[in-house]
Amino acid sequence: MTNAAIRRPDRVRFRSAALGTKPSRTRRRHEKYTEPALGDPSMIEAVATGSPDPVEASVSQAPEQSAPSSRCTKADIVLSLLQTEQGASIARLMEATGWQAHSVRGFLSAEVLKKRGLNLVSAVGSNGERRYRIDAR
Repeated sequence: MTNAAIRRPDRVRFRSAALGTKPSRTRRRHEKYTEPALGDPSMIEAVATGSPDPVEASVSQAPEQSAPSSRCTKADIVLSLLQTEQGASIARLMEATGWQAHSVRGFLSAEVLKKRGLNLVSAVGSNGERRYRIDAR
């Protein structure tokens, strides 16, 4: 006997494929996630050429993207206002960002103090208005 006679036929992965019926939900999900990877021309080409890592080959073939343009976020605005000599009040920060007072206070607590670990100083001015500023340690 040869090896071909001993070899079992390929198993059918899904019953609906063997019976020729409508694919089950599982099969539809399986096809949804596996077809694009198999049908991607760059992946097929990378496998055919013997590239060591097909994923790396497809990434290297992607066009070069320029560095993202520098944009000024609301966090940058708040930090720049806080770094001035006189600092900024909650009202000034609200006006600059469009945030509500509780959002400004939350940003000062979470981002400035906790995440970035900056030294935030609070002082009440002669007019009774509280001003915040970032102090160099």
